[in-house]
Amino acid sequence: MKIITASAAISAAIASVIVDAGHNSRNLILGGDVVPIGTKRYTAMIFDPNEELICSGVLISSLHLVTTAWCAGSDRNDKTLTTVTLGAHYRNDTGEHHNIVKVQYHPEFSNETFSHDFALLTLDSASAITPIKLPKSDDSDITYGLVTKVVGWGETSFPDGELSDELRGVNVSVWTNDECARIFQDLEQSYVCAGGTPGKGACHNDYGSPIIKESALGESEDIVVGLHSISIKCGAAGEPSLYSRMSAGVDWIRKEIGV
Repeated sequence: MKIITASAAISAAIASVIVDAGHNSRNLILGGDVVPIGTKRYTAMIFDPNEELICSGVLISSLHLVTTAWCAGSDRNDKTLTTVTLGAHYRNDTGEHHNIVKVQYHPEFSNETFSHDFALLTLDSASAITPIKLPKSDDSDITYGLVTKVVGWGETSFPDGELSDELRGVNVSVWTNDECARIFQDLEQSYVCAGGTPGKGACHNDYGSPIIKESALGESEDIVVGLHSISIKCGAAGEPSLYSRMSAGVDWIRKEIGV
């Protein structure tokens, strides 16, 4: 499987709204640990017809995944998402395999500002994996200082790391929007910042990786609170990543999936 590089189109669009930011072919979970085998099975690898690993997503019902709109091909018509692997721990595991039969973009998604960067994917058959829970729409599930976990199979160092063979996770803390606005110009309220600890976090092209509010009651009660969208300086002190705030899209998602 190959990792696809980001397009010039998204780089240009993001550069118009953030300071010194860009995308490249890096796909990173920096400074994290391997998650225990059999956990975070709701995390998805998403592929195109050439079996290129495009990005990540997360299972939110037996038939639906959520990822970012850019991941789903909103600005690059030459790529079509076709398949999903769920329940894999190792990057080359077969896991639970599904075809994608429908892709929907949030109606307020913008290719210029990347506001409401959400896409809903419908699977061809029901998954046997327990989906992650959706957040409330009032932001009560994502508060300042909350320690969340971002998970993925990306590179483990920057700039010359190798892809992880195993699913890894790293803790990242949520910022206030005022703090975030000092890094990102014209911050859209559908975003949230998290991270900024030296050597830890998600990075360029790790689109769609979920940030998770883990539950003390067990993984079946975990809540997805964001999806990785933009990073600037990977693992640099005081440089957070930008995530699509799930509470900004959850009412639309619930309406579409009927829950």
